[in-house]
Amino acid sequence: MYHGGPTGGGKTTTPAAAGHTGEFYKATERAAAESNREFEGRVIAPGFTSASGVSNGYDFITENYEDGDQVILYGYSYGVDVAMDLATKVEEDNIPVDLLITVDGSDGPLQNATVNKDVPENVRVNINFYQTDDSGVSSTSRSTGATSSNSSSQSSSSDSGTSNFPGSNGSRNRGTGNTEVHNINATGSGVTHGNIQQKQDGYIRMYIRQAIQNYQKNN
Repeated sequence: MYHGGPTGGGKTTTPAAAGHTGEFYKATERAAAESNREFEGRVIAPGFTSASGVSNGYDFITENYEDGDQVILYGYSYGVDVAMDLATKVEEDNIPVDLLITVDGSDGPLQNATVNKDVPENVRVNINFYQTDDSGVSSTSRSTGATSSNSSSQSSSSDSGTSNFPGSNGSRNRGTGNTEVHNINATGSGVTHGNIQQKQDGYIRMYIRQAIQNYQKNN
């Protein structure tokens, strides 16, 4: 999982340090246990560029992945780019991503000029939550990459960090190939870049749980 602030240098951190993103890491772990699945996960704190976070996530997945494992990735704010780039990187190794959850991908003051919106075709489903109001502060959370399977499940979250960058908001993603992209516009009264994870908490947990349960039934 990858968090919101860009100051983590792509290093591994803990769910406890990952703000609300860490709650989704723990929810993924619980959902895997409820389905009698083994779980391997990592929480990663993004840096100002995606390279370090991608390298960390890629090493984790390739060291743990076995054929048939379910890969789930999660990215919030600055972490969205890292999660998208990681999905593209593992595509080179023919590793499928069953579920990619992206939440309000943003590069703050750059007005999303550098945010990757094209979901690679090795991703089966992308659920993209976003809001369009420019927020003055970036939240204290991060994002995750997770793999779960009949034998293993991976998740990664990042550590809590405040960006405080103005102009933070998300936008729609685009799919390639047979990728299903579900863009969910969460714009509304009281919804900001900083609290969108909390506001969409129930839906995010539901999508993670359903993905794990359905994957178990179909494999």
